[in-house]
Amino acid sequence: MKPKFSHMLLALLVSGFAAAQTFAVCDYGVDTCLPGFVWRDAFPGDHVCVTDATRDQTQIENGLASQRRSPTGGPYGPDTCLPGFVWREASATDHVCVLGVARTQAAADNAQASVRRDPQCASSAQNDTTPPSFIQNTLNFVRVTDNLQVGTEVIPPAGLTKTSVARDRRFVIAASAGDNESGIASINLQGGLNWNCTSRLDNISINKQGTLSVASDEEKSNTSTPGNPLLRNAHFTFDPFDSNPLRLVCPCTNISGPLTASVTLVARNGKGLETTSGQITVVYALQAPTCGVASGAICGNKVLGPVLTCTDGRSCDFKRSTVCSGWWIFKTCEKIQTTDMFCP
Repeated sequence: MKPKFSHMLLALLVSGFAAAQTFAVCDYGVDTCLPGFVWRDAFPGDHVCVTDATRDQTQIENGLASQRRSPTGGPYGPDTCLPGFVWREASATDHVCVLGVARTQAAADNAQASVRRDPQCASSAQNDTTPPSFIQNTLNFVRVTDNLQVGTEVIPPAGLTKTSVARDRRFVIAASAGDNESGIASINLQGGLNWNCTSRLDNISINKQGTLSVASDEEKSNTSTPGNPLLRNAHFTFDPFDSNPLRLVCPCTNISGPLTASVTLVARNGKGLETTSGQITVVYALQAPTCGVASGAICGNKVLGPVLTCTDGRSCDFKRSTVCSGWWIFKTCEKIQTTDMFCP
């Protein structure tokens, strides 16, 4: 078993020198075809190696499948072929109707499947007993108002913490992992959120939490490299305020404490072995209340005083009233006021 990502291989990864020759060998793990062959793709997961011409013909056959089936059914039900056509049988359940020569070709390709795969890829994957390696991970900040990148930092193996991040930023983690034996099957991000909302009325703070499992940008756009390439890159874009146009996670009358996002990256190779990055922590700055209290709403109490601001700018105050009882000379009145304070 070769040492995983030697200094020479790392140098090639960073510089990009001869990348096509270095990383084309086992890009698709044990199913990597020898030069001159490609996957047939007669159906999802069909990794039988065939010539380009056969692959093209297979796609044409798939496109004509409905036209070659009997519209009235037959002895094989809805999969009955029109006269002159037979099932291709690239697999036991492949009922695409083709000419007889195409079925013969599919059987011949199936028989040649093992000798058309790169044996070097099969042996290296089978002998892989060590987890993958992260090559380089970076943390980038993007300002949401104009989509400009406003900061970037390489993430050390031990992890990274960034504090007092402005709330008009989203962050992007760019990850790169490699495995020169069984390749990289996936790179995932996992972690959680933590913040608190403090009511200015009663000074009570409520802690809130959330979990994170963010798909990579490549997975979201269906551009993720198939198979298990020796080197895989992935980008994770995250914005905890994205669902709120005012960039709030607490009621606008609350004090929003620092919002902390703590995440790790997990790289998995073709054998299922995993490597976890150091913790990446992004702490967004606290935020003061962004709105006042409407007229008639409670804004304070006798103990704490006027703790909120009214929307019209006037001060929070008690509601006072005079209550009288009795009649004429026996009438008595007293002034009372509410315990809570209200906006005028």
